[in-house]
Amino acid sequence: GCRRLKYTLPPLIFSALQLVPRILDRYEAHERGDLGEVATPPSTSAKKVFQYVHGACSQLVQCDPQSGLRLFLMSAIVADGANLRFPRTYEAIIYEYLTQALVCYEEEISESRLQFLLIFEFVGYLGGHIQSLEKDNYETICAKVTQHAAKLLKKPDQCRAILACSHLFWNNELFRDSRRVLECLQKCLKIADIAVQSSTAHVGLFTDILDKYIYYYERDNHEVTLDFITNLLALCAEHLNFALQ
Repeated sequence: GCRRLKYTLPPLIFSALQLVPRILDRYEAHERGDLGEVATPPSTSAKKVFQYVHGACSQLVQCDPQSGLRLFLMSAIVADGANLRFPRTYEAIIYEYLTQALVCYEEEISESRLQFLLIFEFVGYLGGHIQSLEKDNYETICAKVTQHAAKLLKKPDQCRAILACSHLFWNNELFRDSRRVLECLQKCLKIADIAVQSSTAHVGLFTDILDKYIYYYERDNHEVTLDFITNLLALCAEHLNFALQ
């Protein structure tokens, strides 16, 4: 049952994913003739391995949603690596894995603190590893993650999660969008203002936002200007003075 599957499925999934680069290596060697005339191509395909992994991850989601979600994300990275070697061959698989991770988040993850932490995992996997999706598909996934960040239960969590989501539109040069970065930062300012009105304990959100504005300014995001930073410094000073009164 589920008690066993949550322990047996992850190693099976990892082992299957480790086969993918070996299958691709053998396929490339066979195509070049490096294995000799009598050598045969791989007995299975990477696509069949990815199909098995999809089914195993789907099973795992029923028993351990958190692990299932993470393994869908890891599988997307392996599929992305395969797609870089054979362009457009595995893109649909990458998108499907990422979509299933989002479906798991929406349907299976209900604890607010875990939702908050998983947003950062989405940002890490997407912003740091996915390189071969079509831009429209990448933006669709990132927009969905950002929407989930904006729906978190607590305003401070919303603010910090959306700050993290700004990296989705910057870290990868292939998908860089300065305007979307600024939209994330401005949304964070609105949320922080609401949070501070309810409790001055949240005034630190403004310094978090200021740090991020400076980060993007130093990295030549042309949408983040010195005027924005100057105005935000004044706003931070105003809120800090109010909190200390």
